Amino acid sequence: MLWGATLAALLLREPFTRTMAFGMLVSVLGIAVLTVGQGSGADLAPAWWMAVPYALGAALCWSLSGVMLTYAMRRGVDRFQALAIVVTTGVVTLNVYLAATGRMALYASTPASVLWSALAAGLFNMVALVAIASALAQTSVASASTLNSLQVGLAPLLAWLFLREYLNITMVAGILLILVGVIVVQLGKGAESHSGR
Repeated sequence: MLWGATLAALLLREPFTRTMAFGMLVSVLGIAVLTVGQGSGADLAPAWWMAVPYALGAALCWSLSGVMLTYAMRRGVDRFQALAIVVTTGVVTLNVYLAATGRMALYASTPASVLWSALAAGLFNMVALVAIASALAQTSVASASTLNSLQVGLAPLLAWLFLREYLNITMVAGILLILVGVIVVQLGKGAESHSGR
């Protein structure tokens, strides 16, 4: 969210207030607290530290994607057309990778039940992409990306409810911090829009 707000301020000239920055920092702190709570008592892989650059790279790529998608939609590209291009590019890229690494046979060797789960995940992912594209068309990148960060807090709650995964007080505190940060960003955006009138 910080990447997205910064890039949107630089490239799209969107407002980025101190209140919004503070709210994002609170959400980032919440994500850190949630991560600490999830890691307590968990066995970590030997190369656990590689998760940090991967996660930062993912955040930067998601932010660039959101800013570029917003740029296209603000210049008249229909959100469904833009998403079709984005998703098609991703599917082609992934299949080129599978072909280049000799893994295309995985489609035939993967059990059907697992493939159906992946297809269901793809459907939910598509609904999420349409929702975030619609949000980006209605509000700023900072506002939409911060609201989107709620997924980080919702995932452990849903996993606790439906998969009986572990949930401790530290994780709950992290989820609450994420929520507070999101609210602060939305209030900061509202205050900025009122003062601009």
